[in-house]
Amino acid sequence: MLDQSGNYILPGAFLPAADRFGLTAQIDRWVIDKVLNDYAHLFMQNPNLVLNLNLSANSVADDSLCDFIMQMFEKSVVLPHQICFEVKEALLNINLSSITTLIQRLGEIGCSFALDDFSSGLSSFAFLKNLEIDFIKIDGNIVSDISEDKIDHAMVESINSMAHLLGIKTIAECADTGAVIQSLKLLGVDYAQGYYLGKPASMDELGGVKASDRETSGILFN
Repeated sequence: MLDQSGNYILPGAFLPAADRFGLTAQIDRWVIDKVLNDYAHLFMQNPNLVLNLNLSANSVADDSLCDFIMQMFEKSVVLPHQICFEVKEALLNINLSSITTLIQRLGEIGCSFALDDFSSGLSSFAFLKNLEIDFIKIDGNIVSDISEDKIDHAMVESINSMAHLLGIKTIAECADTGAVIQSLKLLGVDYAQGYYLGKPASMDELGGVKASDRETSGILFN
């Protein structure tokens, strides 16, 4: 978000306030509308571009969200398979039924889903057996030190192995050094995101990146 001087305000600064005032669902809808309409040209220029969009707890609990998203797709040239929605692992204990319905309905039209900030591992794998999740994003807190911390390394290895048994691909967060990247490769993690690969950029900046670069910027190991 931009302040009055044109400086960036990071999500960690404004999203907690938005959550307290019940505004996160409105922000989610604004983002979905913005991406599927104002930035549709990016997807047309690069058919291989897949963008991940986070959904807040308030959005997941909103029964009308799925209809809203489907209506947005009907008006947009962006194809459903070009959008991957992310929900946090913690929401499984709160809104499992709503998440299951959302995944099923949007999955039928081609959208993919990622479970974000996954770190507790075995306690949540029971949920995953009945969820048609496409990706697990392994929490950066246990990824950032895997090249040095044996316990974190073992946790990432366990999550990655279990996910693959369930047919789910893995994405490691906070891949910020070459040593971490090398460890992830050796473990067979599918994808990674982090400062080592690229720093956060706006959608307008993304539009200036060559198609050949965009096709590989978020894919590390496939």
